[in-house]
Amino acid sequence: MELAALERNVDRIFSEVFARPADGQATEPTFFRLPVNVEVKDGKYVITAPLAGFKPEEVEVAFADGALTISARHSEDKKDHRDGWVRREVVSGSFYRQIPVGEIDPSTISAQLENGVLTVTVPAPSEPKPVKIAISSGSANQA
Repeated sequence: MELAALERNVDRIFSEVFARPADGQATEPTFFRLPVNVEVKDGKYVITAPLAGFKPEEVEVAFADGALTISARHSEDKKDHRDGWVRREVVSGSFYRQIPVGEIDPSTISAQLENGVLTVTVPAPSEPKPVKIAISSGSANQA
C-alpha cells in the first residue's frame, strides 16, 4: 500500500511541475543542461559528461564557430506485465551543452563513450605571447 501512495505522490509532483495539456499527456522540457567537467591535461582540454544509459548513436558531438556542442537523446519503452494488466512507461531525456573552445582544427577533436561517461578531447589554444609594439615619434611624421 505504501508503494501505491508513493507512486500517487510522484505522479502529483510531476503533474504540478509539468503542465498538463487538454489531452492529459504530461509535457517535458525539450532539453536538460548536460553537466560537464573541463580540465587541462597535457596541453589539451579534456571534457567529461555523464551519459549513463546512452548508446554512442544517441550522442552527437559537433564543432562550429569556435564552440563544441554536445547533444544526446535517449528514449526507452518499458513494459511491465502483472496479473492481467499492462503498465507501459516511456522514459526519455534530451541533454544539450555548448562549450566555447576557440578556433581549432576539427580533425584534432576526439570523442569516446565508455562506462556511461563521454570524454571529448580538444587541443587547448596556445597562450598568446606578448608582442612589443614599436612607438614612432609624432614629429617624424610631420615634414
